[in-house]
Amino acid sequence: MLTAIGYTGLYIFVMAMIGLTYRNGLLRMGLELPKVKKRLVILIAAFGIWAIYLYLIGESGLLWHFEMPPRFLLMIFLPIAIITVFIFIKNRKSPIFEAIPKQKILYFQSFRIVVELVILATYLEGVFPVETTFEGYNYEIIVAILAPIVAYAVYSKKWLSENVALAFNYLGLATLAIIIFIVITSLYFPSVWGNSAPRIAEEFSHVPYLLLPGFLAPAAIFAHIFSIMQIRKTKQVKG
Repeated sequence: MLTAIGYTGLYIFVMAMIGLTYRNGLLRMGLELPKVKKRLVILIAAFGIWAIYLYLIGESGLLWHFEMPPRFLLMIFLPIAIITVFIFIKNRKSPIFEAIPKQKILYFQSFRIVVELVILATYLEGVFPVETTFEGYNYEIIVAILAPIVAYAVYSKKWLSENVALAFNYLGLATLAIIIFIVITSLYFPSVWGNSAPRIAEEFSHVPYLLLPGFLAPAAIFAHIFSIMQIRKTKQVKG
């Protein structure tokens, strides 16, 4: 029950933060309020449709099969990757990168502190193995704690070079890659961990647990890529 509230609450919070940040960025771009509202409606509708998809795909039982290729990769990560690439290619020259303050994107990453606490609760429920938590090989908590510190030191006080923010983003992507590796191997290649059966319980393939790989982790990845593009655009202008 606690984890269900945690994942659902995080979904609503992250969706709201993305919507608010996007809205403020559009307003800074000078868009008229009706156009801003229209884009926000499209964004929220897209989030809602994706949440419905996650629920339906989870309830169908299609994810809980372990033949190759991995269905989590095909049905969850691949669509997200395609959508992300499409968004960044389509908007690579958009002024939205300049309109949204760089520190806001870094501060956003601190939501992962709560994510890590919910993951710990999920482990205590017996759904996840200990390796997925900060008691194991999950170093996400470090990135989450560093996020506001880096944002403040680089952009508010300018004590550190923007290269530190760039390095932070790559660190965040690396820690996410580690946890994705742990989850994928625990599901499809449990022999890596000395087991013959999946080390993650079937509940993971259903909402609300499915919101973790299907929304929360992709939101963190998207924010890192967005921040990297922001910083690189600044360097190109200066160069």
